[in-house]
Amino acid sequence: MKRTIFSILSIFLLSAISILSTAQEHFDLSGKVHYNHFSYFNTQQNKINSRNEGLMQVQLASKRESSLQWKAVSELREDLSDATRNRFWLDELWAKQQFGSFDVTLGKQLISWGTADGINPINNINPTDYTDLLDTEDERIGVYALRLQWFLDMADIDLLYVPLASFGVLPAPNSRWFPSPEMMGLLTTLGSGIPISLQSNAPESTLKTGEFGIRYRKRFSGADIGLSYYNGYDHLPEFTPDMSQFDPNAPQLVLLENYNRQQVFGAEWVVLLPWGMAFRGESGLFVPEENNSTNDRYIQTVAGIDKNLALNNSSLTIIAQYIYDHNLEDNTYEKFDLRHLFINSPMANIDWAFNNGLSINLLSIYNIDSKDYYLSPEIGYNTIAGLNFTLQTDILGGESGTFFGDYSYNNRVRAKMSYQF
Repeated sequence: MKRTIFSILSIFLLSAISILSTAQEHFDLSGKVHYNHFSYFNTQQNKINSRNEGLMQVQLASKRESSLQWKAVSELREDLSDATRNRFWLDELWAKQQFGSFDVTLGKQLISWGTADGINPINNINPTDYTDLLDTEDERIGVYALRLQWFLDMADIDLLYVPLASFGVLPAPNSRWFPSPEMMGLLTTLGSGIPISLQSNAPESTLKTGEFGIRYRKRFSGADIGLSYYNGYDHLPEFTPDMSQFDPNAPQLVLLENYNRQQVFGAEWVVLLPWGMAFRGESGLFVPEENNSTNDRYIQTVAGIDKNLALNNSSLTIIAQYIYDHNLEDNTYEKFDLRHLFINSPMANIDWAFNNGLSINLLSIYNIDSKDYYLSPEIGYNTIAGLNFTLQTDILGGESGTFFGDYSYNNRVRAKMSYQF
């Protein structure tokens, strides 16, 4: 039934695209279609041990020369094995009007701050879909916002207001990625195997829960420097057991998802170095409005060097970063805290692209203190026709009691075929 529904919707969207393409003199049409397969090396009882996922994204946008610009991006995702990941929604829907040196944007937007690769402490505006913890690269969730950008001589100011807060999506209790109570620091006397259910305790969407931020960037000869401030919600919850709903006749652990507001004072930089290298990074001071055991004040910094090399028949990009997370209250984070997976960690990302369409990538992260790690080698091939094929392995490891060590049973291989138009 799922395959039938996905096929019907795909045919409908492809037909709509063919009709719209005849009117492309008025706007730009683009998008992507991909099929993703995941196979886990270790099977688990009553868990999803392989996944087949299809995704179609269609983007309509105004011509760039227009003073009034707009963009609409819709996405259909159908996971034939994990229904919790299915969705059909708008990624973006906004309009932008230029007034001299001012740009005013209104609507659902994806807003990116920061300069680091992959991990961005100051980029706190959009929540993220974490239903697959290792597949979050394109999983940011759009927010409805009013954005004002003021472009000055060698500088710019970015001011935004999000009237209605939205929050991230976490793995369902039946997911391979859902943590045990011990991983979340919730020791229970109920015994192992007790069912777990989640109950959202998110604040009501009113104007009182609005979020806002401002960023100032200044460009110098050979350097860009930025300062930012964000006042809004931590889009990840704090889990609290609700024993008021405990039924001894049908025991289960009910976890409340509580969300707290925070302020983030940020700095970012890019400095050009000799030999074609660049030193880039960002740092954020996180100050929760209501202090609690899992979200104390902390400083998170990512800094590193990148280098691009043009070889005879290929190009090589090397990114080396260091991630540092310091709790100002000297408290210890829980193992399953997605805000603090990397405390004292080097990270490397190497990408080697050949002129014939072949590419090789290796992402690696190592936690020095806990001695756990994540490796992700990938090989890809781009055809002239626009098809892209990738084969990727996710390898997690470490000692028992560490985040990646306890998730080592989720080592897997994934194959992806995609087409962009």
